[in-house]
Amino acid sequence: MRNSSTPNPSSNVEEPNQRFMFLVPLGLSTLVLALAYFGYKKYFKKQKEYSPEDFQFALSNLKLQYPAQNYETWLQISIIVSPLMEIQEPRRPGVLLVIRSRKYQLSYLEHELATVINSAVLSEREPMVLNEDFLNDNRKSVTQVYEQFQVHFSKGGQVVIVQNIDKITSPDVLNLFHSMCDNDYAQHKRVCFIFTASLPQSTGLGYYQQSPENIRNAIFSERWAHIPVDKRRALVARIGATTTLWL
Repeated sequence: MRNSSTPNPSSNVEEPNQRFMFLVPLGLSTLVLALAYFGYKKYFKKQKEYSPEDFQFALSNLKLQYPAQNYETWLQISIIVSPLMEIQEPRRPGVLLVIRSRKYQLSYLEHELATVINSAVLSEREPMVLNEDFLNDNRKSVTQVYEQFQVHFSKGGQVVIVQNIDKITSPDVLNLFHSMCDNDYAQHKRVCFIFTASLPQSTGLGYYQQSPENIRNAIFSERWAHIPVDKRRALVARIGATTTLWL
């Protein structure tokens, strides 16, 4: 007859297993919290190195260099960039469409602006610059173009200049921008896209009296006439949600 005080071997096995099953999720939770804490601390430390005041100061210097640009232009830029500087993840990417009236002179402004934004969002790479020659190259698939962006973003890049988007003809490439600039489902949200387009060479003074949105619609209706109207309107609304005219 077995003594009732003899330990049950099965209970000795179950008890360590129960402790193990308890400790595993606890350890994982601790690890996740630690990574989140140190990630937050690292970002906060970096953000202290470039404050919103620093951004406004840099923007003020650009205003002095380019006095022809109106108040609304600088206000729009500030509104786009400010959410990207917050510790909390932005709701959407920053998107700015610049319509240039003097293409060659003001190409300097877009690069200087990109540099200022690059510092503001704590980017770890220089702004990526793409133009219509690269994006219209038939030898590159839309997947290869997409991978260019993925590499830039995965390595810490956060600012992209797309020059002369009005001259990009591939619907597949344009749809790629439609996805990357999505208000709700963009894969990368702490990024900023600066798209540029140019006014027609034979533009009269009356053209400038129109709103930037009307000028934008006229340009893309002409240059993207090969794209179905509904898709063109959706794309223009996405990449041109904030449109400014550089004089």
